[in-house]
Amino acid sequence: MSAQDDAKALVDSFSGRTGPGVWLHIDRADLAQGLRARIDNPDLIKQGQASLCGPADFFHDLAIDDPVTYARAAIELYETGATYVGRQKIRPRDDLKAHLIPPHADIDPADWILCASLRDSDNWWWHYNSEAKEIAGITMPHSMADWFRKAGYTEVVNDTNIYACKDLANAKAASGLFTRGYKVSLFINGDMLTADTQNDPSVIPSH
Repeated sequence: MSAQDDAKALVDSFSGRTGPGVWLHIDRADLAQGLRARIDNPDLIKQGQASLCGPADFFHDLAIDDPVTYARAAIELYETGATYVGRQKIRPRDDLKAHLIPPHADIDPADWILCASLRDSDNWWWHYNSEAKEIAGITMPHSMADWFRKAGYTEVVNDTNIYACKDLANAKAASGLFTRGYKVSLFINGDMLTADTQNDPSVIPSH
């Protein structure tokens, strides 16, 4: 069996159990459906309108490299409210677990449980308990690097700058690492992602 098969077996076992989880407005079957789809295709993982691009990127890579840990983390968060990913403890506050995700947030329950929980657990000042908490949802590069290290990734390099733009050589270096099989997370202004705005100058990273 593949790691994906093992992960889906965990989800099947979870789906077959009964009883509510600690997330008041998330159904067990909906979470299982979302997890199965993302184990098959991690590119489905997205932040929607929840300002959680950092956690979404982290769990996208985890779902590729270790789908069993990815699935187990979501299941444990749903059933017990806490989990570990490597040495990273994830334990969201009660008001996050009680929050009803509005349709306009456009985020799947599987992505919400994992991404919102990681962000809330890692915040020591700003409390993330709603998709409307944009500032609390921000992930800085040092936090991303720390999550990857605690998850067991090695050769983690944080080569970012908040106030000065990187050059073409930096982009080529990132592309070269990606080609060699490294996971690469970019800290960019979102205008780069749209054809109409990708040539516009930008100062502040937003994604």
